[in-house]
Amino acid sequence: MPWWSSITSRINAPNVLALYGIGMVIWGTGWVVWSLIETIPPQSWPVTQGEVVRAYYVTEPFSTKFESGYIYVPVIRHRYAIGSQNYRSDTTWTGKRVTYRILAETEAFLARYPAGSRIAVRYDPAAPERSTLFVETDYAMLGTAGMGLFLFLLSCLMRWPGKQEEP
Repeated sequence: MPWWSSITSRINAPNVLALYGIGMVIWGTGWVVWSLIETIPPQSWPVTQGEVVRAYYVTEPFSTKFESGYIYVPVIRHRYAIGSQNYRSDTTWTGKRVTYRILAETEAFLARYPAGSRIAVRYDPAAPERSTLFVETDYAMLGTAGMGLFLFLLSCLMRWPGKQEEP
């Protein structure tokens, strides 16, 4: 008997579903925890008034199995002062980055921030050169974790012994 027969004999639908489900739970939960770790500190940073220097977008290619094209990433270059020190930053988002697939939507977003307008800037008091305008936590992967939990529970249900008939 080959050495791999003991392994392959345990490969069945419930085991595969259980492993896949556990992997999805770990991946989805890890993603959300990472997003929280990245976004919780900036939410408590002090806020100061800044000024929009320039609002523009960066074009980035994307492709999936079914389509390809471009996404548009809005960037708001801003300046602000802490005490007598002046700073500039292009960091618009911390955490979940907002992107658009339609150029008109990107331009409409950027039109709300014309050069010279005032804007609230969050800055790191330990390193005032670090700033952000928007803090977005990415909860989208909770769906992946939920689907993984569903698959795991389905695998447990598949293992559940049915009602045994009396001989």
